[in-house]
Order: sequence, then C-alpha cells, then structure tokens
Amino acid sequence: MGKYKATFNNNDFLNKENILLKTNNGKQIFERIFDNLGHELLIGRNIKNPFYKDKKPSLLISNINGNYFFNDFGDSDYRGDVFAFAGHYYNLIPKHQFHELLQTINDDLRLGLTGKASNQFKSDLIDFKYYNQNELAFWENYGITETILEKYNVKSVNWFSLKNNTKGVRNHNQLIFAYKVNFECFKIYQPENKKFKFSWIGNKPENYIFGFEQLDYSKETLIITAGEKDVLTFSSLGYNAVCFNSETEIPSSEIINKFKEDFQNVIICYDNDETGKKQSKILASKFGITSIDLSYLFKSNITGKDISDYVFQNKENKQLISKIHTLIEYTERVNQSRKFNLPIPIPIKVYDILPELLLNPIMKYESYAQQELILLSTITILSGLMPSYYVIYDKKRYEANLFLFVIGKAASGKGIMNDVRIIAELIQEHFLSNESTTKKLNEKQTIFIPADSSQSALITILNTNEERGLIFETEADVLNGTMKQDWGDYSTILRKAFQHEAVSIARKIDNELLELKNPKLTCLISGTVEQSKKFLNIENGLFSRFIVLYINNHSEWRDTFSEEDAVNHLEPIANWLLENYMDIKSQNIKFSFSKEQQDQFYNLMSEKFQLNQIFYDKLDLGSSIKRLGLILTRIAMILSLCEKQNLKSVTQIVCSNEIFEATMSLLDFFYSHLTNTYQLLTNFKIDDRTPQYQADSLYYGLPKYFTRQQAIEVGTKLGIQENYIDKLLGKNKMYIKKSRGNYEKI
Repeated sequence: MGKYKATFNNNDFLNKENILLKTNNGKQIFERIFDNLGHELLIGRNIKNPFYKDKKPSLLISNINGNYFFNDFGDSDYRGDVFAFAGHYYNLIPKHQFHELLQTINDDLRLGLTGKASNQFKSDLIDFKYYNQNELAFWENYGITETILEKYNVKSVNWFSLKNNTKGVRNHNQLIFAYKVNFECFKIYQPENKKFKFSWIGNKPENYIFGFEQLDYSKETLIITAGEKDVLTFSSLGYNAVCFNSETEIPSSEIINKFKEDFQNVIICYDNDETGKKQSKILASKFGITSIDLSYLFKSNITGKDISDYVFQNKENKQLISKIHTLIEYTERVNQSRKFNLPIPIPIKVYDILPELLLNPIMKYESYAQQELILLSTITILSGLMPSYYVIYDKKRYEANLFLFVIGKAASGKGIMNDVRIIAELIQEHFLSNESTTKKLNEKQTIFIPADSSQSALITILNTNEERGLIFETEADVLNGTMKQDWGDYSTILRKAFQHEAVSIARKIDNELLELKNPKLTCLISGTVEQSKKFLNIENGLFSRFIVLYINNHSEWRDTFSEEDAVNHLEPIANWLLENYMDIKSQNIKFSFSKEQQDQFYNLMSEKFQLNQIFYDKLDLGSSIKRLGLILTRIAMILSLCEKQNLKSVTQIVCSNEIFEATMSLLDFFYSHLTNTYQLLTNFKIDDRTPQYQADSLYYGLPKYFTRQQAIEVGTKLGIQENYIDKLLGKNKMYIKKSRGNYEKI
C-alpha cells in the first residue's frame, strides 16, 4: 500500500514532512510570522491575534501530538495547523494552493528544499498494506467503517520493527494495526497479542491526543474516552471523542481548558472498572468536568468494560444502542445544569427500576427530554385512572391523583404530552359504550373535564363521575381565561380536590347547593412561562400542589414525514389499564410502605425540609416540600401498581425496595424544578454568590464523611473562601465534628 518511516530517504524534497522536520514541527514558522508582524509568540497561553485588532488575548497556540495548532476563541475563522496559519499570513489557501504555500515557506525561511512535492518515503521500521476482509470485519464489530479508519489514519500493518532491523514482526494473518500520530510516529495495536498489545514506533509526543485533528467544532460535546478504539466507536455513533495515551495519564490544564473553551460539554467516559472509575473521579474533581456512568449500560447479561465492548455485544439491537445516546444526552444535561444553574434531569437510574410496562414504551421516544416528559405525563394521567386505590398518609385516606404543569417556550417540544391521552381515551370509550343510550351526554360518566368549565359545571361533572375526573389542557391560556371569570375561578376546587377535601358552592339561579364530599381530580397542563405566571398562584397554595417540569430544550426540526405514529408507543399501557380498570375500582386496593421505607422516607423528607429552611429561607417553599411527600407517595403507588400484570384478587400492595429507591431519587429532581420555577414566577433570583447558595453547593458537593481538607478542595472549586468554609463547618445544624479535622453531614 505504501511505506512510512521516521527517517526519510531524501531530506531535500520539498514536501510537508520535510518542512516540518526542518522547522521543529512548525514552531519556527510561527516564530518567523510573529517576528515579521512584530508580535511576541507564546506557546500554551492566550495571546493577541496578530491578524486583526484583538482587544483581548484570544489566540492559543498548542503543541498536540508533537504538532502545533492554533485556535482563536474569539473568531472561529482562525483555527487549524501551522500551514493554515501560514496561509493567513501569505494570503494563500492551503486547500487549493498547497504546493505554492510550501514553496513560499521554503523561500521565506531559506530551508533549501528542492524538487517537486513528494509523499513517497522509504521505511526501515514499518510497512503498510490494504485492509483485507478479516481486518475490516474486526472493526465493523464495533461499528467502525473503513471510512472512519481512513479519517483517523488507522493503517493495516504488513510488518513493523521496533529496533530498525529487517527482523520485524510480520503479519501472518494476525491483526496488526497502526495509529498514525504524526509523520514520524506510530502507535502499534495488536488486539490478539495479550502481552504486547501496544507499542510505539518513533518518539511518543509529550501531549499525545488521539482524535484531536479530526474534531468537529460545530458540535457541542467532546467525550474524553479510554482508548483509540473507543474514539473510533464514538465517532461511528456521531460524537466527537479523543483519548490520551492511557487512563492514568493526567492531561495538562492547558489542554482541558482549551477543550472547555471549544465545547459546551466536556465529558469523561473511561472504562467501567476500578481504574476507570477512579481516574474519572480524579479528572472530574481536578478540572470540574462531568463523567459518564457506564454502569447504566452494563446490566444483566451484558459484559465488558468500555463503550466498544457494549457496541460489540449489542450492535444489532437498536434499542440497546439507543441507550448510549440516552446516557450521553443525560450526562450533557447534568453538565449544563451545573454550569448554568438549570433544573437537573430525572436521574437515569430511575429508568433501570421502572416497571417494564412503562419502560419499554417510554424508551421508544428519541431523546432523554422526551422520555422525561412522557414518563411524568404517563404517571400523571394514570394517577387519575386508579379509582379506589388508596394509601393512608398523615392519618388520612388518599388516592393517587397528581397535578402536573409543564412549562416551556413555544415549540420547545412540550406538545408530545398529548400522546398520553390515548391511555384515558380507551377508558372513556368504555364508559360511553356501556352507558344507557337514553341518558343525556352531560349525564354520562366521562374521564376528561373541559378546561373552560364553570365552577358549577365542574362540580356537576365530578358528581356524575363519582367525584373523579381529569383536566387535560395543553394551552394554559384556556384555563387562564376561564379563571378570570367569577363563574370560572375554580382555583379553590383544584386546591381542595388535591387533598380530597369537601367542596360546595351555592348556585343562585336554581337556588341549589352543589357539594362534593371527597373529590379526586387530576390535572395535566402545559403552557409558556407567562401563562404559568397567571395560573400557578404562589400566594394561595396552588403552586405547591403541582409537580412542575421546566423544559429548557433547544428547538430542533424533526422528521415531519415519518409514518410512525408515536401514540402507538403507549398502547400497551392503555390496554393494560383497560384490562385491569374494573379490578382496581372494585377491589379497594391498599398501598403501603414497609416500616424501614417509612423511616427512610421520614429522614429524607425532614432533611430536605431542614436544608430548604437553612439555605433558601427567602424562597417560600416549605408548603411545596411538605406536599412533595404526598406527591412522591402517590408516584410510588402508581409505579407499584404498574408492576402487576394481573390485579385480580389483589387487595394490598407493599412498595418494593426498587420502586422506593426510584421514587425517592426524584426528590432532588422535583426540588430543583420547584426552585427554578419559583424564581420564574416571582422574579426572585438566587445569586450563586450568595452565602445560601455557596453553603448549599458545598453541602451537596461533600460525601457523608469528609475531612476539612476535602471541604477546602471542594469549596475552592466552587469559589468559596477558606475562612467561610471553616465558618460553615462550625455550624452544628449542618455538620457534626467527629474528631479533629473529621466531619459528618447531618
């Protein structure tokens, strides 16, 4: 195929490689241009771009893999290798005028190279060949195509020598590949050689980063992964990825800061073993970046430790491969929430514990944000369709009814919550088909209650429905318009129905008293921020009764011609409910937590309540947190019922430990959306420089047991002064001092 070497046969040829050889890999070219322009060259530090009036130093020149690259963080037109930089100076376009550019550099620096540009080398160290089918099949096992191998300069090796002699290692049907680092350095990869899997030809560069030259800066995310094969696998999945020489190598701050400047999300994905987890933690802590937890992928009978192993085992299973994209999107959102103080996503471990009835349909939705919205919408609509299923909470009987308000900009994607209507529609069709044909429509039982109903109409419909019903409205303006009217302000009814408290109104026209003794109402509503401000009243307590989901997604154009009907995803849930609905209604099923779960519930909720009082005393969220206890209990009820395939003869359900864990892991998720929405509704801003915010950040950044030094390290990264950290540690409300320098979080 062609031969490469570390030492060229003729060092006088005018070509790219010889120019790099004679200019210290291009450094002298940078020095010459900067000197001619009257600017000082500094490697590895931000300096002013000599090509325009750069008010703030924005140009960074870096040495990566022994080669020099430049990147202007203020102007993306200035980015590339030394030849791209020289092109700007000599006013030549490398892509179209490369030979002319080489000749110009040669003349300007007096390098003395002659002849036509040549890429033909003679090598005493390595010889390459074309890929055969067996070799391509090896890479295809990991989703890696020949196109990707070519893009990343991965060669098939015919033979190589590590000692510059003719008795090198020859390829006799064994797999030998080479990662081309630069024109005089290669990393040998022998996947079948357990003893010498990796070796080097040439001098390994100080800053080795595989995948750096192939980065696509139009993408928002960069993944730092364990090895070259993982980089290629991530590339096959559509992601930017790089790796260092090994997981144990600690990159320089210069390199990580460059990545953080170039990409919105810099994410670590090391192996799912002890070393990988340890090194991920070290890098995440040192540089303040987020790591992927691969344990989410390696469940059940799936073995291995890295992303390549996972793809190898599941490449034919689209649903399992989609879990990779779900995991990455989740990690991106965690990273964004930390950077910009946004609400956190639902913990990904929740999906591992979800009943199959819910999990399989929900995972058919493409993005993590969609799955999150459909999960909460499905749970909410189910909560209104489980009559007579109850729990004794705070010495009172409650059914599972929930209120959900989804807040997002126009075209933010919140409209997909309409898909869950099918779950209730099947039950409603069942009602209407079994009602007497002589009854008027307003006398028949129904599931859906119109959002623009008057107070009296709402109570009348609930009476007909055995005091149960569902308000499903995707345009909150409909509700806001009704609530403005004297006859339509049923905020009191909503607040009382959430608690199953009696409601009564006097109707003047008929001199009639309308009364509900034990109403059970479910609400599923969406709207914009402005619409939510008009509806969710902080003062009267309506806000505290709602789960709020604040969507902060990028709007994207979707495939409008797909023939797949997303509503069909949820049909299995609708059919399950239809089969079990009468058993749920007639059997009066009781739900309960175990004694151990009750104790854990008390500890978690009381801790959250106490922390809110300490950190966010200016946010009036005490009532919201108290009602979160009832909301979480209702969610546990719903998930526990969905675990049962058949509900005949079931009269009691005790929550499993798995469902309890999944439910309680939602506490911080709900709380983060509450605090964020509260700020939107009240225009109160939590400043991340306030003592409350800093104290909160430190508390959640520390493990259960920690030392003062650990607290100093965590606090310093959060921008907290050391003396204030000591002051916080001295507050007995938050921490217990176990011994000198050792603490425990309460």
